[in-house]
Amino acid sequence: MSGFGGFPTPFEILRMAINKFFPKAAMTLTNTMTMPRTNSIGGRGTINSGMAEEKKEVPYISFSAVVGRNSRFHDLTEEQMDELGGVEYRGLRVLLYIVIAVSHPD
Repeated sequence: MSGFGGFPTPFEILRMAINKFFPKAAMTLTNTMTMPRTNSIGGRGTINSGMAEEKKEVPYISFSAVVGRNSRFHDLTEEQMDELGGVEYRGLRVLLYIVIAVSHPD
């Protein structure tokens, strides 16, 4: 326990009580509240029908990528990083125009 000086916090006590008295509900809540550590993202035409439920197809990249926590891409080549950087640059440029339009409603 990492609470107050080695004692459990009230939240930890509540969590332990729920786990003890309602184990099924606690497991369901845990499964719905946790996110997988990695997601697979496929570019245009890179996902076959058997893998469609495991990957999300996005139209703005042309390669398959594995995305970890905090939207970090793993194992990209230099060309893939350049393509992804271009997508991010275009997104930031559009966001700049939106911010300018909202802040100056002339």
